[in-house]
Amino acid sequence: MLTRSGVVEQTGLTVPTVSAIFRELQERSLIKPADRSVTTGGRRAEAFCLNGEANRALAVHVGVHDLTWAVVDLAGKVLHKEVVGAARFRGGMFVTHLRNTINAALKHCREQGFNLQGIGISFPGVVDQENRITLAPNIGGEGVVLADLVEDGVGLPVHIDNDARLGALAEIWWRASQPEQTIAFLMVDYGVGVGLAMDGRVHAGKNFAAGDIGHAVVDPRGERCACGQFGCLETFISYSALVRRINDQIRLGRPTVLLPAGAAEPQMESLSQIMDAAQAGDDVAAEAIREAGRYLAIAVSMLNVIIAPDVVYIGGAFSRVYDLLVEAMQPILHHRGPELHRQGLRIEPAVFLADTSLMGAAALVFEHRLGGSNKKG
Repeated sequence: MLTRSGVVEQTGLTVPTVSAIFRELQERSLIKPADRSVTTGGRRAEAFCLNGEANRALAVHVGVHDLTWAVVDLAGKVLHKEVVGAARFRGGMFVTHLRNTINAALKHCREQGFNLQGIGISFPGVVDQENRITLAPNIGGEGVVLADLVEDGVGLPVHIDNDARLGALAEIWWRASQPEQTIAFLMVDYGVGVGLAMDGRVHAGKNFAAGDIGHAVVDPRGERCACGQFGCLETFISYSALVRRINDQIRLGRPTVLLPAGAAEPQMESLSQIMDAAQAGDDVAAEAIREAGRYLAIAVSMLNVIIAPDVVYIGGAFSRVYDLLVEAMQPILHHRGPELHRQGLRIEPAVFLADTSLMGAAALVFEHRLGGSNKKG
């Protein structure tokens, strides 16, 4: 909760200035009086809280295997959430599913009387300032203008950004971090990306392509990547890398719940199945994830030397097995790179784990609602 006196004390602004700010925020329906007052210095002070009821966003996350949508209010409360599964999207097949999902979500919002301020979309690829997909090796759709998928006449602004960058934005919005911190949000899912935020602002870079670390080549003799190169970081960490390692162990005769008795093929149609197996104690699945963690440590070491983040957050589907990843990462991080860079580095699970980019899509709507953009080139 907020009080005028509390803001004066924390910011050093004058009482008239703070009162004017509070008045404007109330007029814009961004804050409202709280249910109870606060005692400060022996006096009762009127308290305010965020006005969630008047500020709601439709957040959509586009995944390689599914679409997730949620209605989120300004206070970070999720009012409704649905996951729409599908076979793996390839060659831009997600486009029709995304259009149908958004239309169904908007219908639900109308029926429930949700007052939406806009639509935010988290996408696993590079999206330019015109909301056009320019690079998306794992899902396709290059050239598609995502905002065009929303039916005319909806009357809502549509905001789109890369999933890793929105993960970083979610950390800024929903976690009590110091704004001057440099943070790196590692989106580890079917692909790998990093969202960078410095001094409270997300960094987009040239061509809005900053953070595409999954396509940094770490071994030119490695496997061919979906982007066309060989030995990209993503070929060692992603879903396809896990499948390859697990299949290698199955060929060696190692038992795993991913290959049930009598089955001709292992059951690995999605990342969730592999994560479920690892969490259930399956050694083959767990070892595959630990190996991914060792390569993830190399990525963190590179980030540590280049941008020296105060903290690295791990999000995406792999955040479900955060402990396994970090267990494999720590020995490498303790010895890789100069000691100066290793000092004080923190690694933490993302604030909303696998849903952090989804929440970042909601934050993107509210960012624009407040009259600005958090993104910088």
